[in-house]
Amino acid sequence: MITPATIIIIFSVLFQLIAAFFALRLIRVTKKQKAWIFLVIALFLMIVRRLLSFYTLIAGIDTVINILLFEIIGLFISFFVLLGVAYIAPIFISIQESNKKLKLEISHRKEIEGELQKSEERLSFALDVTNDGVWDANLKTGETYYSNSYYKMLGYDPSETTITNKAFEDMLHPEDKENVLRKIQECVEGKTENHRVEFRIKTKSGKWKWILGRGNVVSRDSNGKALRFLGTHVEITLRKEMEEKLEKLARIDPLTSCYNRRYGLELLDRQLKLSQRSKSPLLLAFLDIDGFKLINDNFGHDEGDKALKEVTGLFKSTLREIDIICRMGGDEFLLIFPDSSLKDASLIRERLNKNLTKLNQILKKPYKIALSIGLSSYDPDNPQSMDELIRIADKKMYEEKKKKK
Repeated sequence: MITPATIIIIFSVLFQLIAAFFALRLIRVTKKQKAWIFLVIALFLMIVRRLLSFYTLIAGIDTVINILLFEIIGLFISFFVLLGVAYIAPIFISIQESNKKLKLEISHRKEIEGELQKSEERLSFALDVTNDGVWDANLKTGETYYSNSYYKMLGYDPSETTITNKAFEDMLHPEDKENVLRKIQECVEGKTENHRVEFRIKTKSGKWKWILGRGNVVSRDSNGKALRFLGTHVEITLRKEMEEKLEKLARIDPLTSCYNRRYGLELLDRQLKLSQRSKSPLLLAFLDIDGFKLINDNFGHDEGDKALKEVTGLFKSTLREIDIICRMGGDEFLLIFPDSSLKDASLIRERLNKNLTKLNQILKKPYKIALSIGLSSYDPDNPQSMDELIRIADKKMYEEKKKKK
């Protein structure tokens, strides 16, 4: 039979367990740890209940007090089981929610990786189609990556050679090298935000290709030191050739291939400023072909065009390389003689007349080409405007022409 002392001990244990429960509420224990403690307590009470039940069965004791005692213990067991479940259930729910979020993040990451791969494939395809070259410089290690399309652009096979920084510098055109390296350094040092430069680079075949280089520093350390420099090189040879042709058309007279009026006056303005700075003289000659209208009227405009070309050839064979020949329009020409003055005029006239005589003998035309010349000189100590110099030379030319009539 269960004695009163036993009952007191059992209730004392139960109250101690209750005290332990409230103590756990005060101390810093995780919910997971609390759940395990409550479940262990419930398990301990279940074992106690079974032991008491087994004891009363053997002893033949079955009283109302014993039954009531077992039910009280059963209630405490249920209480601690519910407490354990109450603490551990949110943990499992949180784990489930975390798993869901993790699955969503994994799925989202796979989608991003898939899109990134597609983007890389599209970029690679686009670069292969356009033949643009990509370069990626690791400024910390000094290594630079060049894309396969970069090698192909220069005529190389990526498997047969590696383009190093030194090799790239050696491939630059001597006239462009200093400017290219300076532009790169300025961007790396942060002096310019964007890198952009046009230059020539030697290909495997030895030919020069025009390149448009663009790039940016995409990574810097906490001190602002550049770590990564990324950009592209695009071939612009055809564009540069077209620009040169357009520039030539804008400067060159299409019939005689000497400078046209607009560019001739621009060159004269430059030479006047240069003469003023260097305190050196400048000689101008204004010329036209005598009887040019009669040549056109009697022999046709084609013959007149031929005469203009012959006169231009005469100038080119007689004058120095530094002298400038401009067709001002019709049969009028402007000749510019740097570092020359009126003291040199007689020698220039003599050479022109001598070669003109030879030209007429060679051509054997039913007419003779003759020239009227007017001269003016720029004196740095007594400067005159460009228009005034041309007016003086033009006036003297017509004075000479009148004397021939």
